[in-house]
Amino acid sequence: RLKTAGCSISSLLELPKEQLEELLKPVGFYKRKTEYLKRVCAILRERYNDDIPNTFEGLCELPGVGPKMANLTIQIAFARIGEGIGVDTHVHRISNRLNWVKTKTPERTEFELREVLP
Repeated sequence: RLKTAGCSISSLLELPKEQLEELLKPVGFYKRKTEYLKRVCAILRERYNDDIPNTFEGLCELPGVGPKMANLTIQIAFARIGEGIGVDTHVHRISNRLNWVKTKTPERTEFELREVLP
């Protein structure tokens, strides 16, 4: 549905918040994601010349982007496989349950998995 509005930084910045919410409504937490999208588009315009940052730190500075999404973006969008592991709560829980790691947070699980995985 978002593609119908023209999925570009310019079009998303120009789109009224209420209209963007309607487009995102089928998605969970659509109001929060609307805010994130608006803020991310503004940051990309101001700091990155309408481009996406290509570093883990740059991606994590964007509203709504955490370590898992930053790692996945680096691997998929920038084809830099092996620079990180997308660890969410499920990967964290399963890795601990299988006794691959003994960690308390997904971030720590990612760090420890990177030490043992090729």
